[in-house]
Amino acid sequence: MTDSIFGPPIDTDAIGWREIRTAPKDGDMFLGFVPHSCGGYMCVFYWNDVINKWQNNIDGGTDWPSHWIRLPMPPAILAIPKQITEEQLARLGRFADKDA
Repeated sequence: MTDSIFGPPIDTDAIGWREIRTAPKDGDMFLGFVPHSCGGYMCVFYWNDVINKWQNNIDGGTDWPSHWIRLPMPPAILAIPKQITEEQLARLGRFADKDA
C-alpha cells in the first residue's frame, strides 16, 4: 500500500478501529471512516433512531461508514485541574474509551 493523503498506512487494529456493526447506537458520537473512490473521509457520526441511519454532526447528512473509533476526551477537559467535581467527571466519562 502506498502513502495517501492520510499519511503512510498504519495498523488500524492496533489503534482501535472497529467494524461499523459494533458501533454504539445509543446517541454517542464517534469518528467514522467512509470509504470512497478517492480514498474516503472521516467524520463524527451518531445513530439517528428516527431515520435509522448514521448521521454526521456537521450538516446532518447521512452516510455509511465502514469503521469507527471512539472520540478522545477534548484537550480542554484534560487540562482542567482538580476543580472538576466527581459528578462532572462521571458525565465526561462517556467520552472515554468504554472498552479500556
